[in-house]
Amino acid sequence: SAGRIIIMPGRGVRANNLASLAEQTGCLEFHTSLRELKKSDMDFFPSAFKNNAENDRYSIDENAVRKMKDTLLNIG
Repeated sequence: SAGRIIIMPGRGVRANNLASLAEQTGCLEFHTSLRELKKSDMDFFPSAFKNNAENDRYSIDENAVRKMKDTLLNIG
């Protein structure tokens, strides 16, 4: 590939395992969504929708993004 292809580890990449992944693989670029399932912030649900997993949503925590960025800067 003459340096034109970069292997980018992904799935489950988080700040707490990033340094280990970089050390074990030699990679400096990673793929992560940092998404987490969050409970709905709504206070009222019609009875048909109470305790329904569909009320939850995926979200990205800005602190997780900040921590990931800080970790990347320290290993790069």
